[in-house]
Amino acid sequence: MSAAEDSERCDLSTVAARLELHPFDLVRIISHEEPMPQELLFGDAEIEIIARKAGILPWWDANEGLTWPAEDPDRTEALARALAWKLASHQPTRRNPVRADNLFRGLKGTDRRRARRITNGLIRLEVVQSVPTWRGLCLCIAEGDAGLLHEMASANELPEGLREQILL
Repeated sequence: MSAAEDSERCDLSTVAARLELHPFDLVRIISHEEPMPQELLFGDAEIEIIARKAGILPWWDANEGLTWPAEDPDRTEALARALAWKLASHQPTRRNPVRADNLFRGLKGTDRRRARRITNGLIRLEVVQSVPTWRGLCLCIAEGDAGLLHEMASANELPEGLREQILL
């Protein structure tokens, strides 16, 4: 290994921050199928493998920001509709759930907090179900609720129960 390659390698804490994971979660993912490596330094290719193994997918482009139709002045409702559309598009199932943190990965600040609140509201309303996995907390669409997510994405009004949950 050249000195340049060695200097580009990241330690465990840096990789965890880059992947938006807690270092303990990263260790669990790395050691799930193989023993922990002796050297806890990782290059870009290894980090990509870890991200793929963990099911990490950014749903939001941090550079693009959240956009919504001009007639929608409420950013929280717009984000709820966009999140419903993304969930319905990905179609996570019990056999193929999606990481819960993917739903807000890439969002920053207030939008990230809103997306977490919306996700928790969808869980409380049982539109999506939590699925604990070795990767971490994952979600799937409750059976028969994919249509509800499509309706939420295209409707002008959110379901009353969800509105109450996210506007707390």
